[in-house]
Amino acid sequence: MTVVPIQARKLRAFTQALIQLENRIKKSLLSTHELVQAMYYASHLKGGIVTKKFMFIAIHQFDGERLDALSNTDLGILCVSLFRSSVPVEKLKLLQFLAGRFKQQMETLITEDPAIFVSFVKCFRISKYYEDDVINCIASKGLNSLLKLDIVAKLHLGVYFSASKYGDTEFINAYLSSCIDAVNDKIRNGETPRLKDINNLLWSCSVYNTEHLNNKLQVSEVPQYVKESLNLIKKDSNTHISLLLWLWICSCRLEPEVVRFLTSESTKYITESKNFKSQSNLFLLLTCVHLESPGLLKPHIIGSRDKRLQPKFESYLRKRPRLKALLDEFHKYSTFLRLENVRFDFIVPTVYIGSIYCELKGKPLSIEVIDSSVCLTNSDQMIGRMILKLRLLQKMGIPYILISGDESYDMEYLRKLLMAHSFNPDQRS
Repeated sequence: MTVVPIQARKLRAFTQALIQLENRIKKSLLSTHELVQAMYYASHLKGGIVTKKFMFIAIHQFDGERLDALSNTDLGILCVSLFRSSVPVEKLKLLQFLAGRFKQQMETLITEDPAIFVSFVKCFRISKYYEDDVINCIASKGLNSLLKLDIVAKLHLGVYFSASKYGDTEFINAYLSSCIDAVNDKIRNGETPRLKDINNLLWSCSVYNTEHLNNKLQVSEVPQYVKESLNLIKKDSNTHISLLLWLWICSCRLEPEVVRFLTSESTKYITESKNFKSQSNLFLLLTCVHLESPGLLKPHIIGSRDKRLQPKFESYLRKRPRLKALLDEFHKYSTFLRLENVRFDFIVPTVYIGSIYCELKGKPLSIEVIDSSVCLTNSDQMIGRMILKLRLLQKMGIPYILISGDESYDMEYLRKLLMAHSFNPDQRS
């Protein structure tokens, strides 16, 4: 495939050429190979409006016959082009075809074409395709095979595991630990890993927030590398905030850097932007700092948080039917259970994991329903954000009771559970 110089994408002629190619695609004038090439060229413009429109038109040209004609390399180029353009595959049949070829050729791809292997992974990730058979097939290849990938590929795969909330924590602890070791080796050898790769690593660790990974990070070179790198990169509040947040969630607090980079200027820039992801990260970091390091930041900076991103109660509860059912029962039997002020709420600000708030003998209590929304896939292990919430509840001085969402409870059982808590409020049930 012909290499396109990066500078070419800045030319108006490049955009005009894409428009001409788009017209030819609509008229079915491009061969299958030319169509893949065109998508690759378009991906150099990243995720702009022109590129996304082009990609959506191009991807709908691939029927079963055209897909069968593509080699693994062609499919890899198609996948990475979509990823670079931030365009998900919405056609389920196409995703299933890609997954089928991926599983069939996985062993060969890992050993002989690792770049193509990770291109498939990137496409599944951007398309939010987290089918168990794909995830389990990758994990079944074992750590020894997967760890032969280069560090960037390993980190992309780590993000895919984490985004899918893969539930085998023993495997994940070992896999992400090896990624931390690989990054450590690079730093100690005087190399400079990209911050985007460090960000991928830290985000993956924060999704699990396990004691093992947190301890591993704390004694690694990563926090110090981030600390030094933050002072070198160009003004980029979003990158600063995300790196500091993932480290904080993993109990690696860079407090001086938090004070330095969470300024009135940076918080205003993010709160006034339309980047909701960055706003969410900022508000969560401010909550963590406020509760776990009170007084570290000035009140007006902490006060920049707001509820603009808070989900509507009704729509949230529809996604958690067990929580909704238990809330209704608590309302109905509040007198029997000796509860007051029973309500649904997002008790920890900016941690949008809902729970049942109530008062028992005049003291606050949070009822936390542990269902699939707050657990890893096919597991009863809580996700990192839920672990963080419980940590912050303790800082707020609000005791909590954990109730499994997979089981049914009669009111007498719940009454005894609450009574046991009232006699021992420090107990976590």
